[in-house]
Amino acid sequence: MKYGFIFSGFFVIASLLMGCTVAPKENSEVAESIQPPKAEKIPETLTANGNKRVDNYYWMRLSEEQRDASTKDEQTAKVINYLSEENTYLHENLRHTEGLQDTLYNEMIARIKQNDESVP
Repeated sequence: MKYGFIFSGFFVIASLLMGCTVAPKENSEVAESIQPPKAEKIPETLTANGNKRVDNYYWMRLSEEQRDASTKDEQTAKVINYLSEENTYLHENLRHTEGLQDTLYNEMIARIKQNDESVP
């Protein structure tokens, strides 16, 4: 992906904006009405090099076969639904920064040669 850096930078900036800006009163009401999704905790004990650890979110791991399957199994559907809920929550909470996001994105694009395909 030749513009992967731009998109990852965009989401880092968006995340920082979400944490640093104070939403106007009307946006606060929207944010309060939408609760963040809560991931289910299903403890899975993993052992590596003689050390045991508990991973409560191991159920979110998908194999290549699960990701690429044309028919999604129950676990894959569950993970996709959770991620969709998180994306919806993020979108709703960052709605008031859409103008700023567009400005930042356009500024980043303007500083990059459009025909760059690799690192110089």
